[in-house]
Amino acid sequence: MEEQNLVRAGIDIGGTFTDAVLIDADGALTVTKVRTTPDDFARGFLDGLEALLEPAGLGPEAIGYLVHGTTVATNAIV
Repeated sequence: MEEQNLVRAGIDIGGTFTDAVLIDADGALTVTKVRTTPDDFARGFLDGLEALLEPAGLGPEAIGYLVHGTTVATNAIV
């Protein structure tokens, strides 16, 4: 896949939901939400990523830029 055709993805793990966004090469935005998995936050992260990529017919190799955040850590500090 050419670099200019790569998508951008962002995942934020929250206390109840994990939010995920995808911006494709044309600038179209896809937003989804999956349940957070407190017993294994990585699973919730991967579920969110899959929920973005699968409907678009894309695999992980299509991601050129990935941002991860978590409000779980922020909430714990606050």
